[in-house]
Amino acid sequence: MAEERVKNMAESMGLSVESGPDYHGKVDLIIRRGDGWPILVQVSVGPKSKRTGRGLKKRGIVPIVAGPEVSDARLREQLEQLIELLG
Repeated sequence: MAEERVKNMAESMGLSVESGPDYHGKVDLIIRRGDGWPILVQVSVGPKSKRTGRGLKKRGIVPIVAGPEVSDARLREQLEQLIELLG
């Protein structure tokens, strides 16, 4: 559910989205920027611990929280920040 929500929001923002290769079970989606550069994303319902978040970032994977308590505006904000950071 959360994964589908991120996919739909990213597509509505004009981004290309595909299912991730199972990189040790960590990557849920690949979001491609306008230039085609892939952004590896792990979607979760709740926030990750600091330790888990650091481990994902070391692998080049970006965590996104998209549980039911996360508003559409907050989800869009996470995606916009992701694009700005890596853009």
